Amino acid sequence: MPRVGGGSFGGSNDKIRFACPKCKASIMFYCRFQGTKRHIRCHKCDYLITVEHTVAADPATELPSDIDEQPSFYDSEILEQLSKENISMDDKRLGRLFAPPYEEPRTEDPETKVLGTAPPPREIFTYLDKFVQGQDRAKRVLAVSIYNHYKRLHAQKTKEENTDVPKLDKSNVLLIGPTGSGKTYMFQMVAKLLDVPMVVCDCTSLTQAGYVGEDVESVIVRLWQAAGQDTERTQQGIIVLDELDKLASKRNKHGGKDIGGEGVQQSLLKIIEGTNVTVTDKARNKTYQIDTKNILFLASGAFIGIDQIIKKRTAAKSLGFGSPMSADHFTKTAAMEAERRAASDSSMPASRLERIKKIRETEEKNSIRDDLLVQVEPRDILDYGVIPELAGRIPVVVTLDSLTQEDLVVIANNKERGVISQLKELLSLNDCELEFTPDALQSVAELAFCKKTGARALKSIVETTLLDAMFEIPGSDITHVEVSSETVLDKRPPIYTRTVTVTEQTP
Repeated sequence: MPRVGGGSFGGSNDKIRFACPKCKASIMFYCRFQGTKRHIRCHKCDYLITVEHTVAADPATELPSDIDEQPSFYDSEILEQLSKENISMDDKRLGRLFAPPYEEPRTEDPETKVLGTAPPPREIFTYLDKFVQGQDRAKRVLAVSIYNHYKRLHAQKTKEENTDVPKLDKSNVLLIGPTGSGKTYMFQMVAKLLDVPMVVCDCTSLTQAGYVGEDVESVIVRLWQAAGQDTERTQQGIIVLDELDKLASKRNKHGGKDIGGEGVQQSLLKIIEGTNVTVTDKARNKTYQIDTKNILFLASGAFIGIDQIIKKRTAAKSLGFGSPMSADHFTKTAAMEAERRAASDSSMPASRLERIKKIRETEEKNSIRDDLLVQVEPRDILDYGVIPELAGRIPVVVTLDSLTQEDLVVIANNKERGVISQLKELLSLNDCELEFTPDALQSVAELAFCKKTGARALKSIVETTLLDAMFEIPGSDITHVEVSSETVLDKRPPIYTRTVTVTEQTP
């Protein structure tokens, strides 16, 4: 702790100078107390320093005339009050008294700020195709929506003075698909490609204002932080509302208030439509107004059970001979046929027959569900629990298909983000190579397909299969690991290849 001395307050030593211990910057302050500690904040590195003054000062002496030259280190009213009350300064008052001088943030002129060149929809689609398997229609809709968002912002910059040009409104998008089909991952990959700020927000943590949890305005704050606290870029950004189906209104039997469902939906209305949200910069103690009318909102959700709502709406009730068969009838017939074909082959083990039966049933159910989801309409979303005002503000609705076994094989062996590629890289750190045979890849896809959780099931299956191998490899002489179908299905140990050590024998 630096110790500094000074004479009477009007003398030549009133201005105390010393060097910051951290950045060596010169610091000056005025001191009029005897044997007290003062906390000085460095104006250059924001380092808090405790200084002890050892010589008394005359409190009756007038303040020097140049005291206003250091407003960040001195406040006569606070010091005079503290001298009368003989109390110490708390952290909050220290922050106001010794805060570094405020500097206005450097921002570009809004008239000269222009977004980057909008990537064409085909380029966005090609980029997404490298990471997301299938889902061609969803990728096309997402690419067109993002491209139109760019063009709309450019048009507003160039045609603000022309009142005859029609106003271009934003088209918010909602993605509906089963779990593990790539909804959130698609948004994450788009965020890396775009030149505008984009954030992915989870709706499960949102609550009404005043309750425990995050309020809706925190979504705008996160976008503002992603934009580098730039107001203009924030007003041109994109917000992804992930897991929107978790905000569906819940029927409470006890009459309680739904603070995490319909209440949050009502709070989202004005933000999606366009309103001014106040954002506070606590470091500079300044507030900003964010206009949300140009922010594009992309939403996604699994909406589990909405296919049954569509089925009730589209089902045609008929009786008698010649009436059309229901989809459930074809599902049961196909499953029974597959079971009979598998039972005819007596060479197959019972576990294999059971897995084939489960795969056929899952394929038929996924096919029927995908056919129903394509027919989704706004009234189906209303019946699920979304209020009409929110459903009307998201006009574009697109569905995602369930992943097939072929898709899971491609995803597992993908060079960019595949789980097998990640484990190959992990084992290569121990100078060991990992190899999956084609039959092993197919077996992994079959097990993941039966779990009905999409691509998320691949990681758990592969890591469970390689648990013993990852335990044995570190510190051993194993250089190659081969995983076969028997290793995946029957839990047999993989085939290890070890280095051959040659020992010389002395004659």
